[in-house]
Amino acid sequence: LMQIALAQGARETALRHAQEAYGEARTARWAWRAILESRLEAADWEGALTLVKSALDRKIVPPIVAERARAALLAASAAELEQPSPARREGDEAPPVDERKRAQALDFAQQAAKLRPDFAPGVVMAARLLAADGKLSRAANLIESAWKAAPHPALWLAFRDLRPDETPRLRAVRLAGLAALNPEARESRLLRGEPALGANDGAGARL
Repeated sequence: LMQIALAQGARETALRHAQEAYGEARTARWAWRAILESRLEAADWEGALTLVKSALDRKIVPPIVAERARAALLAASAAELEQPSPARREGDEAPPVDERKRAQALDFAQQAAKLRPDFAPGVVMAARLLAADGKLSRAANLIESAWKAAPHPALWLAFRDLRPDETPRLRAVRLAGLAALNPEARESRLLRGEPALGANDGAGARL
């Protein structure tokens, strides 16, 4: 019935059929997926998180899949909360930051980073919010832990930007320390060559 409704372009009817099936059959993965996709399309992150939890409870998805989904949804929730409200008219000053929302965004981002240290978007967002609060050491530790688990270019860029006022030499030393945490990774080798490229040292970059 859901597929027929979709073929006819009746999306609301199709979703209703999926919801009814999910309510009656605890292992109806197809119905769960249809409902999840509708919540993602609506940017209903809270509803999607609840749905992922129910899928885990019903053993529709394995724990590793649920963890990845939760990390992505928590990061999406944090990103939405972090967005400032638009000014009322052109030329108006931006409205003040809602500290409650910002704190909630940081909490969601940290949860995402804890669930999946190999999920770079969550780690980067948590580190950026921590750095904005002046908690540079905690932000650096978060990125370093993630780099050990799964190096990613977004991680070293976030690590680089933690201290925008430092000298190029100090930055190179700090980035070399990050690369040393996972020396055999491809991203670490690229990172070691980055300072040399910036200094137009082709020979050094090849090393």
